[in-house]
Amino acid sequence: MDNRLEHALDISKRRKTFENQLSILKTKSQVHLSYSINGGKFTIDQSLISFVDYLVNTKKQDKIVLLDDRELPILVDNPALFLDEITSKYVSVSFDYYEQYNKLRKSTDIESMAKIHNIDH
Repeated sequence: MDNRLEHALDISKRRKTFENQLSILKTKSQVHLSYSINGGKFTIDQSLISFVDYLVNTKKQDKIVLLDDRELPILVDNPALFLDEITSKYVSVSFDYYEQYNKLRKSTDIESMAKIHNIDH
């Protein structure tokens, strides 16, 4: 096989492996950005954190009702604790995702790329 063709195929394989592994990392981080409380399930994102922060720190709410991922009303008895837990989880998962992404980005061969997708929480 022509060296240029072989080189082009190698680059194509690395790019496809990179894209596949990045997709796995994204999916795993999204799975870990989930929080359950009082029968409700919430996807943790910056919007949820900001809204709860507003209710806790500006409105000084002792209890709050939030709509979960299924749009069901869920009572949160201790919003300050809820805020602390979702914020901590978001920061931790995001940092792990960042570390794994950088390892993936710096990988030079397909074998090392294929081993990177360990976000555990």
